Amino acid sequence: MLGAELLQSIRRERRDHHMESISIGTIIGGRYRIDALIGEGSMGAVYRALQLETQEVFAVKVLHADLSRHPAINARFEREAIAATRIDHPNVVHATDFGCSSDGAFFLVLEFVDGRDLRVELQSGPMNPDRATHIMRGAVAGIRAAHEKGVIHRDLKPENIMLVERDGNRDFVKLLDFGIARLESASHPQSGMQPLTIAGSPLGTPEYMSPEQVLGKSIDARSDLYSLGVILFEMLTGSCPFDGNVARLLQQHLTAEPPELPPAVATKNPRLARIVRMLLAKAPKNRFQTAAELADALNASDADRGQQRASAVPAPAPPESQTLASLAMRGSLAKKRLVGIVAPPSRRHRGSRRRGVIAAVCCGAVLLAVLVVTRMRNRSAPVPVGLPDPSAITPAAPPRVAPSAPPFATVYATKAGASKPRRRPAETPEGGKSSDGTSPSKSKSR
Repeated sequence: MLGAELLQSIRRERRDHHMESISIGTIIGGRYRIDALIGEGSMGAVYRALQLETQEVFAVKVLHADLSRHPAINARFEREAIAATRIDHPNVVHATDFGCSSDGAFFLVLEFVDGRDLRVELQSGPMNPDRATHIMRGAVAGIRAAHEKGVIHRDLKPENIMLVERDGNRDFVKLLDFGIARLESASHPQSGMQPLTIAGSPLGTPEYMSPEQVLGKSIDARSDLYSLGVILFEMLTGSCPFDGNVARLLQQHLTAEPPELPPAVATKNPRLARIVRMLLAKAPKNRFQTAAELADALNASDADRGQQRASAVPAPAPPESQTLASLAMRGSLAKKRLVGIVAPPSRRHRGSRRRGVIAAVCCGAVLLAVLVVTRMRNRSAPVPVGLPDPSAITPAAPPRVAPSAPPFATVYATKAGASKPRRRPAETPEGGKSSDGTSPSKSKSR
């Protein structure tokens, strides 16, 4: 933010003298051809240009010619050129050239960045903590490189943080617009630059200014860290910690305590909430002292969230067995669930009792059958050893009865081959059989 009187003077000149944009195809500095207008403001315009010798595409920032007579404007433009050329870091838009056109307008050649600024992304509302800290780490890396070169940005805000896609990272950060940067002469005395300060007027954007900037005091790297704290708060909540008109904003930066992060964010990310509170401390001594300290704190916060996610993920269940026993068990469980779903509670209890009675009866019947079989086996006589089994002996054929046989005649063979009758007693048992069980018969000799 420039001095109020200077800004009003520039606006009056813009109204009185209409400044036309540079025509497409114009050659700037004898080597840059203007191809398209990227953006325009009260102090100048930014164009996409082609370097005629190398055929590379660059962004050329051109200061309006009639503003070159303002020493403060010229000093700011020159300061941006020196700061941008001094810092060589992937997270900072690099400046490659600086000069003056034929009509007296100063121009600055910058790395061409095809992306979108953080302000556009914030229009969608708050970001999740992972994405917010990822973007903040990129911004901290860029501002750390600037601080190590003795450059303090002094105007960090979402509009000066570009997001581009690089190597699969959609939110790769590029810092730009070091127009009101302060160059530390202590570490770089050869620069010979004087502090770019307008009496009675602080430099910066009110929503993101540190308390020492508001008071116009001497600032250091910790002022940029305060601005990063405001940006981080805005990414996590969707709004700046302080609002209102300019006077109210500046007063709140000096005296009001910043609001707490929403409980949903602070509870799950306590370390990140402490980082925000520390960045927004009123006294510089109570903040992080360097960008390196802030980077370490952000990395530790990311590690905490990673551990929380790892502990919240349940362990994978072991694969179920496919044996017949497991299948039968699952079938039984499914049947029980089905019965429990279909049958009402009263029927479920009655069914359980009925099944218990049936099981008891079946067990009793089995036991009784076992006892009966055991007793029958004990009653059967054992078979003597060495004797044939009676059941295996074939019963003798029934005897044949002769029609008229004398009851007392029996024929026996002698050694001589003659038959000699022998008289036997006629007494026979009842039934007409002899004592050996055969009926008496008559035999003829050969």
